Amino acid sequence: MAVMRDKSGNGRHMVQASALSRPTYQTDGVLHWLQFDGVDDSFGASAFNWGSDEATLVFGARKTLDTATGVLFESSAASTSSAGALAIFAPPAGALNAGNYDFRTKGTTSSDLRAGGYPTPNSAVLTGLAKISTDLAKLRVNGVEAASSGSDQGTGAFGAHPIYIGRRNNSIFPFQGRLYGATLFNRVLTAPEILSTEAWISAKTGAGA
Repeated sequence: MAVMRDKSGNGRHMVQASALSRPTYQTDGVLHWLQFDGVDDSFGASAFNWGSDEATLVFGARKTLDTATGVLFESSAASTSSAGALAIFAPPAGALNAGNYDFRTKGTTSSDLRAGGYPTPNSAVLTGLAKISTDLAKLRVNGVEAASSGSDQGTGAFGAHPIYIGRRNNSIFPFQGRLYGATLFNRVLTAPEILSTEAWISAKTGAGA
């Protein structure tokens, strides 16, 4: 069994039991990452109570495929049909071959943000900010706000869902590329906290946020 350990102390470790579906650890001597093959690699963690209608997601990644939908991160088995869900796509469906990233935040209604102009291969620090009750939705790429929306996200909080990295529900839409690191918060970080977290992740990716 492969395990990516949660360093927060909450014990929400990402697990992959299948030997064929385990991303591989790689390094160039300076940077360190997990390599996802774009076929069947992924991790999952069992459902837990998010406990808030707020979220900040910061991922350091490198996508190497733009021709097929890739789920970098998703809470729930499918954010398209689950209330209180979050997702980052690299790239999103319907915008292939265009160098896009997509951030989805959803109460009972989905708000999807798209940032373009990042063709593969592309290393990036991706930051998604969300608050359902105030319809806050922002996507930052390499320390710069790339997309935002005030569209209705409906009601409720982010749900008690399992979370997945690399594929939807450990099943479809495999991400091809590298994961350098990630942080998940159940609140919207302050501006100084965002910059500090992005700088920490950037040092792991070499993306220069």
